[in-house]
Amino acid sequence: MEIIAIFEAFRELLGTLGQAIWLPIFLFIIAIIFKAKPGSAFRAAIIIGIGWIGFGLVMNLFFDAMVPVAKAMVDRTGIQFEAIDVGWPIMAAIAYGTLVGALVIPIGIVVNLILLGLGLTKTLDVDIWNFWHWAFVGGTVMTLTGDLTFSLLAAVAYEVFCLKVADWTVKPLWKLFPGYKGYSIPQGGGWVGTIPYLAILKPLLDKIPTPKTDPESVKERLGVLGEPIVLGLIIGAVIAFLGGYDILGIAQTAMNSAAVMLLLPRMIGLLMEGLTAIADAVSEYFTKRFPGKEIYIGMDAAIAIGHPTTVAAGLLLIPITLVLAIILPGVKVLPYADLAATPFFVVATTPFFLGDLIKTVIAGTVIMAIFLYLGSWWSPIFTETAKSIGAIAADASPIGCIWLQPYIPIAVIASWLPPGANYGLLIILIVVTLFIDRVESIKEFASKLYKFE
Repeated sequence: MEIIAIFEAFRELLGTLGQAIWLPIFLFIIAIIFKAKPGSAFRAAIIIGIGWIGFGLVMNLFFDAMVPVAKAMVDRTGIQFEAIDVGWPIMAAIAYGTLVGALVIPIGIVVNLILLGLGLTKTLDVDIWNFWHWAFVGGTVMTLTGDLTFSLLAAVAYEVFCLKVADWTVKPLWKLFPGYKGYSIPQGGGWVGTIPYLAILKPLLDKIPTPKTDPESVKERLGVLGEPIVLGLIIGAVIAFLGGYDILGIAQTAMNSAAVMLLLPRMIGLLMEGLTAIADAVSEYFTKRFPGKEIYIGMDAAIAIGHPTTVAAGLLLIPITLVLAIILPGVKVLPYADLAATPFFVVATTPFFLGDLIKTVIAGTVIMAIFLYLGSWWSPIFTETAKSIGAIAADASPIGCIWLQPYIPIAVIASWLPPGANYGLLIILIVVTLFIDRVESIKEFASKLYKFE
């Protein structure tokens, strides 16, 4: 129990420091371990911290502008739901509030290093904060079963899946963001959480003829109207109008939306300036000592969120998601807090469709419909998990979320199996995930199907 208390204290320290402080420190240490020049590593670490602060400021601007609009749109419908979406920050707090959450950071690091050493993954996940996605899977299973060992296995199973998906999706990431070579995204929410659905949607949507709507094509056709800031201005104004805002409110929301479209890519660019220096040092180290061995630096999906298509699609999905919640039968959770995080729901979709706005929005709409149903199914278990750690009162109204990791249904199904079979299912999934990309016929099929070369 003392060891668990130490891990919990470490996790709380990370939360107190904030990602803008601990991430630069952690990456500076990694750079020094991999023989980077101390002066260069220190400067890169400071730039990373500044970039993260800038990213946070812009995202807060987005949240502050869009959450009230979403609430106004919901209030205008007058429709009642059984539970309200409390957003991913509450999910993360609940995840790290469980016993699994206290253990997932050290266990996750050890598992990652073992897989790297064995050559079973190429991703070194330095994004410790987002280990909460794994903790959320394990913490939920802990609520259902009370079995700590099985719950940790569920968390590790999702970690393995996240690391492998990060390896598999570097090609679309690098194709859309050439400067990101050497990075991968193992984040279990907006990136990995949507990949299973995108794997099905991409081959289908690629067969549908649509006009090219990547930022360059839109700008070429529409001129100044196709500029990202103008698109942001228009989309923000339309959303505010749907929310019933007056002229002043519409103008303010429109300008905030345009500001996000302009500032977000610039803040990401600043963040990447520092990250590139760290990644170069790590890559050089491995190139010299392990010729032919690749390693990717695993980062938050935030590094890819600044693309104009992602921001525009995220804005458009706010009213779309609310309409889906109203018209789809069986949706019990009111989408609310996570509506301001909609760009994260399509952050992987944009690279999959090479920045095409139409296909990104279509895929995002399908994904949001799936999340609404998953969130409705999940609400009672989520509420019980929150109550079990005292996050909400025992007699509190149901809460929900629409940002759901795809391994949660799998882990829940595994927990229903008889003792032994439950462990067996997760172990089989781990083994399959680790080795499926070594089957040549599957690799060839995937290469022909997705065409990311």
